[in-house]
Amino acid sequence: MLCSGPSRKVSGPCVLGNCVQLSCIRTWKLPSKQSHPHLHHKAHIIIMKSSSDEGVASNGSEDTKSAEYTQEMQAKMGTSLTYRHEAGLDYNRVLPDLIVGSCLQTPADVDRLAEQEGVKVVYCLQEDCDMEYFNLDVSKIQERCEERGDIKHVRFPIRDFDPYDLRMKLPKAITRLAKEHDPSKGTVYIHCTAGMGRAPATAVAYMAWIRGIPVDTAYEMMTTVRRCSPKIQAIRSATADLLLGTGPVAASIAVHRPGTATSIQVAGLDVGWHQKLDLKRDPTTHRFLLHRDLLPGSYPYKLVVDGNWTYSADHPTIKDGENINNVLDVSAALDAVSSGKFLRYISQGTVLTAEELQELSAMLCPWATHEAPVQTTNSA
Repeated sequence: MLCSGPSRKVSGPCVLGNCVQLSCIRTWKLPSKQSHPHLHHKAHIIIMKSSSDEGVASNGSEDTKSAEYTQEMQAKMGTSLTYRHEAGLDYNRVLPDLIVGSCLQTPADVDRLAEQEGVKVVYCLQEDCDMEYFNLDVSKIQERCEERGDIKHVRFPIRDFDPYDLRMKLPKAITRLAKEHDPSKGTVYIHCTAGMGRAPATAVAYMAWIRGIPVDTAYEMMTTVRRCSPKIQAIRSATADLLLGTGPVAASIAVHRPGTATSIQVAGLDVGWHQKLDLKRDPTTHRFLLHRDLLPGSYPYKLVVDGNWTYSADHPTIKDGENINNVLDVSAALDAVSSGKFLRYISQGTVLTAEELQELSAMLCPWATHEAPVQTTNSA
């Protein structure tokens, strides 16, 4: 959700397993979109009503908040997905030891997950403002986990609807997840608010980096069993960041003042469409400038001139549905060899080599909770 104030009105443009072990090659078969008879785990599609007597009641105010959240989610994520907070827990089992779903709302949800699903770790990606918006008291959920003693509550906040924040935080999020979750001892429940963006993206990255499932295969496994829209490009870009050791580089946008404009801002880039960055006038060149340190990649953005959203015909553009955005390419900062690798890592269909998987494992999961990943192939 938008964590910059009480208002949630949307402004700006819409932005749009079966495992078969064969020697050292592991193939993953995708579950059917109609049925899943060959999965050796049950692909749960669960919606459970949280107990209203514990502080979560279905009422007009909550319906309104769900509608507002859905509107913002559709605009920021470019999807038609909907979220009904008042419906309670909504989750799906993606792997025998991994469930992705919506946020826990009451201590009773802890009991359900522990007793009915064998969950040992609840991995929460929500920020405090996400919980405040829906009046959730996380302390009661944490207390119930402590009372039971057989389930752990772990928090790793990631900003909602923010692919850049997701890209930046994914490596540490996966390291923490791999440390807390032992697949041989039970199930991990990964959740954000609706379980449609941050949580599935984190799960896909974990499946790819720690379990050795190709990113595209993990993404299809996720979206086959759950209605969600994880930002796969953020995962691919984070993969490149890890393997190339890339960091932010200096980038800039320069704009000539159009007409009598007094204010020029940029939305998009690394801050998302819900924030705006001010361009400063250069007294020497009389241009408006923005300097920003960005990770390699392509960043869509819009100009906001005196409050009006537009784009510059003098800068590179990209079409996003019916919108035309400008785009800033930062990949030119890489040398030829790194640039080639970067393009490979962010491209669809890329399968990491055994050496690359071992490198990721050494960086992200030096513990004995997981076996070292092996080279993988896709299998339809």
